[in-house]
Amino acid sequence: MSARRLRVLVFLLVLMFAIPWGSCWAAPFGFENGMTKEQIIKLLGSESLVKVEGDTYQFRKAPQPNDRFEFYILTISPERGLLKVAAVSKDIETSVYGEELRQEFEEIKGGLTKTYGEGDTFDFLKAGSIWDEDKQWMMALLSRERELASAWQFSIPTDHVTVLFLEARALSPERGYISISYEFEGFEQYVKAEKGKKPAVF
Repeated sequence: MSARRLRVLVFLLVLMFAIPWGSCWAAPFGFENGMTKEQIIKLLGSESLVKVEGDTYQFRKAPQPNDRFEFYILTISPERGLLKVAAVSKDIETSVYGEELRQEFEEIKGGLTKTYGEGDTFDFLKAGSIWDEDKQWMMALLSRERELASAWQFSIPTDHVTVLFLEARALSPERGYISISYEFEGFEQYVKAEKGKKPAVF
């Protein structure tokens, strides 16, 4: 190998390890802003489509899936294309203290932080809750009296993402899951337009 080719190889190796792995995953789970329903179904296959409600589509697959997550919920506007990507994790068995659920939340948050920087984390028990003992951590979460979530808001969109939200939810005192959602540019305007279509209630 020539000295020049060796220098190029060394440079590429240094560059590869200098760039955080998270930055290589610009599109959430491989879904890109503005993708049409037809493009997504062609990419994933019609058998991966589980449920449709209006502009909301639930898939069991993603272009770049993550083993932690079980299904993906997309908001696809007929005019603007893909505007939101949400993913729901597999059920997480945990203690009543929520230890395993919290650990999973922190691991996912750590990966997101490497890519998007520090977000705002909300970890608190609502005032006046009766579920205030450590062993009632999951019961408080199940009763929606406890919050464990992180949020990122970008005044300048990052890879077309304007809002990123991560949340821990409870299904029972010993089982929960993690949800994550990415809102793309135009999603807020889409929501406002959809609200305007609803007839006024008198």
